[in-house]
Amino acid sequence: MLEGRSSISRRQFLRVGMVSAGSLILASCAQPTPAPTIEQPPAEATTVPAEAPETPTEAPESPTEAPPAERVKLEFWHGWEGKDGDAMDAVVQMFMDANPGYEVTPIQGKFDDAIITAISGGAPPDAATTWGTTTIAQWGQSGMVVDLTDMVEAAGGIDESKFYQAAIDVSRHNGRWYSMTVEIDAYGVLYNKAIFEEAGVEPPTTAEEMYQLAIDITEVDAAGNVIRLGMAPDRHAFENAALAYGGHWWDKETGLPTANDAANIAAWNDLSALYESIDPTAAQAFEQQAMGWPIDNAFLGGATAMKHQGDWYVMFARDYAPDLDYDVFPYPPGGVNGVEGTSKVDGAVYAVPTGVKDVEASFNFVWWMGNSEEGSCSLQVAWANASPFKTLANSAECLPAPLYQRYIEIMSYERMSIWPPIAVSAFYWDEYKAAVERVIFGEQTAEEALNGLQATVTSELEKVQA
Repeated sequence: MLEGRSSISRRQFLRVGMVSAGSLILASCAQPTPAPTIEQPPAEATTVPAEAPETPTEAPESPTEAPPAERVKLEFWHGWEGKDGDAMDAVVQMFMDANPGYEVTPIQGKFDDAIITAISGGAPPDAATTWGTTTIAQWGQSGMVVDLTDMVEAAGGIDESKFYQAAIDVSRHNGRWYSMTVEIDAYGVLYNKAIFEEAGVEPPTTAEEMYQLAIDITEVDAAGNVIRLGMAPDRHAFENAALAYGGHWWDKETGLPTANDAANIAAWNDLSALYESIDPTAAQAFEQQAMGWPIDNAFLGGATAMKHQGDWYVMFARDYAPDLDYDVFPYPPGGVNGVEGTSKVDGAVYAVPTGVKDVEASFNFVWWMGNSEEGSCSLQVAWANASPFKTLANSAECLPAPLYQRYIEIMSYERMSIWPPIAVSAFYWDEYKAAVERVIFGEQTAEEALNGLQATVTSELEKVQA
């Protein structure tokens, strides 16, 4: 499926389909523990979690009992809707149950554009979420969200041993905390076991084998229409392919983009062979054909052999194709410097927008939400988006479906890579998507597209840093 064109993305699916659909220590299968209760703030001020409000040493002079302090009221915007939105709202209720001094109003269906507009207009929500792996670094370094570092340290710091390293990398950039991680998404390759059995093949062990297998399995009729697809086109596969070939999208030491890394070019050259053999427009049309499913998707319909996709796809299969016989394997290594078990990472974060009325109160909420294992387990079950907590990896109670364990296994490699958290991360991502489209549709070679991407992003970064 050519995501980014007319296909249905996860975000679009959450906005329409689901509305209609009715840390280095591995823990045992114990129930997750909730985050500590926040000390309740007085009405006129809030404190960081580690401090408690002072209590009066003398009784009030008035014979009547003093009225209870007014609860701190916060508005929280998040991007989930329907039953997914209700799952997030339920965790907000957990926070209020544990912290009765707060009254938080969650607002569903609020995405990045609405958050940016509210911040620009001087009336931001008290807390918000963003699909943060491509945005939060740029938002933090540009001052759109509050730097939480001092408050994190005052609250006792983060116990990093509880979290996957990728979850830490999503929220902390250049040593500064700009968010708390909601969830992270590992990627793998789903495959239709019946199609593999019919073809007499096993899951491939190298990327090159996977691409050739995709070509061999694809069937096209005399008119050029795809009638069975070996592997669905996907822009995320281009990112993951580079990682599987030992490539990188940025240099962690210099902070500079490395789009035209030699391994990236080799990976894109091999992957682009798919689209030289299989017309991408025909493949897209095939993937989007109506097959009697709530979303147009040929893999769920049993007609596509392989699909590179994130962990949430287990939820789609669970809810809309329960009889589909499929499994998942990690993106296989490729090239001369291949790396096993790699995965690109998407995800979401809690952040405090710049300009909120009470930074400490907003932080208290974000801190609790980001540190509640109980809440995180609940969200993983509801969404099939991975909890950032390694401590939940072996908790059967937190699995949304049995095959979700495959994604947990991929995450256990700890070879997950976030999108480069540089000052132009969102810009880089937009330009990356455009470069992928040009390669898929044969407008540029892999080398041309990646050289152009490198030049464009480097130029933009130089402007920002000037």
